[in-house]
Amino acid sequence: MLGETPPLEPDWALLAAEQVGAAYVESLASETRARHGRHYTPPELAAELWSMTKTALGMEQPVMQLPGLVRDPACGAGALLLPVLREHLAASAEIDPRLVLHRLPSLIEGIDSDPAAVWVANVVLAAEMLPMLARTPEANRRQLPALARVGDGLAPGRTPARAVLMNPPYGRVRLSEADRARFANSLYGHANLYGMFMAVGAESLDSNGVLSALVPTSFTAGRYFEPLRTHRTSRLRLESATFVADRSGVFTSVLQELCLATLTRRSSSGASSSPNSPRSTSRELRAASSSRTTSTSSGPSATRSC
Repeated sequence: MLGETPPLEPDWALLAAEQVGAAYVESLASETRARHGRHYTPPELAAELWSMTKTALGMEQPVMQLPGLVRDPACGAGALLLPVLREHLAASAEIDPRLVLHRLPSLIEGIDSDPAAVWVANVVLAAEMLPMLARTPEANRRQLPALARVGDGLAPGRTPARAVLMNPPYGRVRLSEADRARFANSLYGHANLYGMFMAVGAESLDSNGVLSALVPTSFTAGRYFEPLRTHRTSRLRLESATFVADRSGVFTSVLQELCLATLTRRSSSGASSSPNSPRSTSRELRAASSSRTTSTSSGPSATRSC
């Protein structure tokens, strides 16, 4: 399919979709995971992040079709896209399955630089489409769409998305002069991949867009991310944040405290009534993170990570 296929273990056939992605990440050498900042998202956190995103989008019904494009620019094995696809397919049960499958690439997009992870993502996402394909008359069946592709999640100029979900890669990087200038408003000291992904995610939203991400809690108040908060909160507001109460085993080798943050585009009226100074927008983000938060425990089953 896309890129080289990863080595498949014989017992992978017995795994659920989320477990396949976790098994792939766990099969990587620890040096590879550390170098590329790869950490599989536990299904409990993926479901919580999508639930928060739905609330921010105004999707009030338990099961609804997607209102626009949902993108994960660092999709890995597709963990964050699985609950999105499942809900959309469930909500489309009464629609011609040919139309549903045909529209999926315009509604769900995953991007990752790892060809093997993209291959796994496309396999697990395609498996979710099989019941819809089975409802299609055999003469009208087509190849299932590949919703994930190999690419650079930081590349500019993408189609605006209604929602961007991400568990961005971690790690400091050395930037070219061009990239240093591009991210100048979002950097303080060393460049970190997840700060850059947050910046690009915010830029790629449409006018009603929502950005949801798993980030270190330092993103909400730490000095390191103050430029990013200052720059982004002039256009976005922190809608909600959920802190991981028990992070033991969630992401091995990741020491930071984690939170799930959802940010929404400011309306024109909201922007005009909000403080305009960089300091005030940073304080607002910190205040929101302390007054509008809930806690979630990862639970023992949320330990499937690299």
